[in-house]
Amino acid sequence: MGTFSRKLKAGLPLLAGVLIMALSPTVHAAFSKVVFPTADGTKLNARIYEPASGAKTSPAILLVEGSGKSHFEEELESSPFFQLAKDLSDRGLFVMTYSKRGSASNAKNGSWAKSTFWTDNKDAQSALDFLKSYKTVDAKKLFLFGQSIGCLHATLLAQKNAVIGLILFAGGYQTFLNILEEQNLEILALTGRTPVEAKKEIEPMMKALHDVKDGNFKCDRYKALCTTEEGANIVDGTQEKYLEELLKIEPLDELAKVKSKTLVLQGSSDFIIDPSEFQRAKGRLESNKNFSFKLLEKVDHLMSDQADKKMSLQAMVGMKKSKIFAPLSPKITSAIQSWVKINE
Repeated sequence: MGTFSRKLKAGLPLLAGVLIMALSPTVHAAFSKVVFPTADGTKLNARIYEPASGAKTSPAILLVEGSGKSHFEEELESSPFFQLAKDLSDRGLFVMTYSKRGSASNAKNGSWAKSTFWTDNKDAQSALDFLKSYKTVDAKKLFLFGQSIGCLHATLLAQKNAVIGLILFAGGYQTFLNILEEQNLEILALTGRTPVEAKKEIEPMMKALHDVKDGNFKCDRYKALCTTEEGANIVDGTQEKYLEELLKIEPLDELAKVKSKTLVLQGSSDFIIDPSEFQRAKGRLESNKNFSFKLLEKVDHLMSDQADKKMSLQAMVGMKKSKIFAPLSPKITSAIQSWVKINE
């Protein structure tokens, strides 16, 4: 990929929420390995974590990741979703996690590069259907949790499924074209660029993204931004078709359609999804009695404790080199547990 693409590689993939943390537990949460079929017949590996208490009537929650591949090369026990699943099961919930097609534990199942936004959404629906029918799960006590773009997937699922609660962490609530522009400008500002320099640096990427949205993206026009993986066009690490579908969705309009009880969470140290997105959703939906909003101080997009955005960026740079990240913030599991207990 070209120099420009490498400079911005911290941008689009960061939206994924696919991160690794420093905590390497010596005692792992008890889980069952399961396999569920998707709409197109692809079988995906997943995990069911049962409550540590052994209770058989506890609420169940499906965890839905953001964009990008699941974890790095394999299903790591130190990933944030493992830590979240473990903590929530320790607190009395059934929890289901799954890797995306073509990545992590599903590296040989389907293609990540050829999947689209709606492919991922259908896979999330298949995972929820499997959880509903799992032998020890009460289908009347289902919750959804989404992180980053996973918030949008969970939102769309909540519109058409009988879930009693939706929990969103670090979601974007305006068009993702605007979010991606703001995200990259902030990243470059945190690394010392002036506003003029940052705007100029992302200009080629933004032109490409506008063309993607309009269905006019051509690799020969953006050679520095385009490679191929399994026959699919890649724009700075993200599939063209995936982006084309995503950029046409208005997340806040979709969230407003949800009838289930909804908890919107956001970390104040998030530089991937700016806390202003949280305020945007709160401003429109706070008057709706089904919605609750909670800002988690000094928590970042990676679900870890960081003092501010700059420290979060420094932690991300360290993770890129070492593949080690900070532990999951206990503020997240505490907020989820408290809210679920009230609404189950």
